[in-house]
Amino acid sequence: MKSLLKSALASLLIFLAYSTSLAAVNFEAPLIATAMSDGTGPIILGFVCGKLNIPCRNDLMITAQQLKELLERPDHPKTLVIATGTLIEGEACKECGGIEIDVAEETQRIEELIELAKSMALPIIGMHLDGTFPTPEQTFRPAIDSIMPYADLILLVSPGEYAKYLRDLSEVRGIPLIEVKETSGIAQVLLEILAKP
Repeated sequence: MKSLLKSALASLLIFLAYSTSLAAVNFEAPLIATAMSDGTGPIILGFVCGKLNIPCRNDLMITAQQLKELLERPDHPKTLVIATGTLIEGEACKECGGIEIDVAEETQRIEELIELAKSMALPIIGMHLDGTFPTPEQTFRPAIDSIMPYADLILLVSPGEYAKYLRDLSEVRGIPLIEVKETSGIAQVLLEILAKP
């Protein structure tokens, strides 16, 4: 555990805290994590949370209605994490884990989750694993534009192609942005932002 935390601390690159806006949001566990299309963020987040004993549930296809039902339970999630994924622009569909995802339906699912979270004062963390190489037909931009402007915090992992776009979005919208060089840095971020029980 000590070596994990040491590695995580070393990989923490930037914490653009916007201290007043970040302090105004209370991020707590349990977490509920999903992704737009083929995003791998929830899998990585779940692994990190498991190492830190932070309750985290992954549901890559959760709907607003299902989230609403979870929020009515005593052990309800207290923070929603939505990760980006690549989407094929236009009317085409994306093969994701053997399931055909319709872009319009997936976009609507994410929009409804965000709308519900906002109405229930459920904090949202938008997570993007950069440093990947999408093809010209597949891009993160629709997912970024669907998620990040409505997030209470942007978590950028392995800054790469979309880093400047996300930094500019963060500055214009006044949304706190945390950048980490690699996935091990996620652990330190969670330890920093999650309210102590």
